[in-house]
Amino acid sequence: MLIMSCFGRTIRGGGELYILSVWCLLITIDIKPPVFRGGLKKEVETMDRLRLGLYLALIFILIFTGVTWAEDKEILKEFNTLVERAKNTDDNLDFQALRMLYTKTPYYSPYGNRFKSRELFDLLRRNEFAQVVEKTTPLLTVEFVNIDLHYLRMVAFDGLGDREMKAWHEYMTYGLLYSILDGGDGRTPQTAFQVISIGEEYMVLNYLGCQLLRQSLEHIGGHSYDVMEIQSEAGDTVKLYFNVDKPLAWLSSQFMEE
Repeated sequence: MLIMSCFGRTIRGGGELYILSVWCLLITIDIKPPVFRGGLKKEVETMDRLRLGLYLALIFILIFTGVTWAEDKEILKEFNTLVERAKNTDDNLDFQALRMLYTKTPYYSPYGNRFKSRELFDLLRRNEFAQVVEKTTPLLTVEFVNIDLHYLRMVAFDGLGDREMKAWHEYMTYGLLYSILDGGDGRTPQTAFQVISIGEEYMVLNYLGCQLLRQSLEHIGGHSYDVMEIQSEAGDTVKLYFNVDKPLAWLSSQFMEE
């Protein structure tokens, strides 16, 4: 499991690092490949069986992780194609597909600390629009589907008088937000809002004008839900269900790697 974890991390850094890691690992544990000079039976009988087993296991890992690396490259290629369509304000862009594909990329980190929303919203409240733009620009690559990020930049560019950039971030903000809202009404597990981060949950609550009263995690029918008991703008107390399978699956994968 440890070896698999190391390879899983390495291939995301590129094929060259992946191959180099295999070579280094072979040297580290002093595994020499069999050389069949006197017939298969003779060589196997004289070879240490443990070394042979480890060697064959590493050959399997080499093949398996090579395939995984190729799949990762294809996912990134497909994701970047959708990103380019978004940058061109494509009215036919499937924002749901964009968000779901993002969860398969190395950028996905639903519990990461790359996006410091409190600090950025404080800057926005102080009308420090240029600072907001400066601090959020590097985040666009790794946080491209972050709704809060696009909302912050939409307001900041509006404050700076840049109508073109304000309009593009408005397109992104509501395209991403409606891709969640259009998936269900959130009133039952079957019609839950499907989210890929906790930030999306609170963005939905803010958009709906809800006041959060209580929050709990429930497992129903093989799926996991954040259940938000909220008070609506009309004063009603209702429960909203958010499917959190994606964030929890990511979290589980991190524990497996460790």
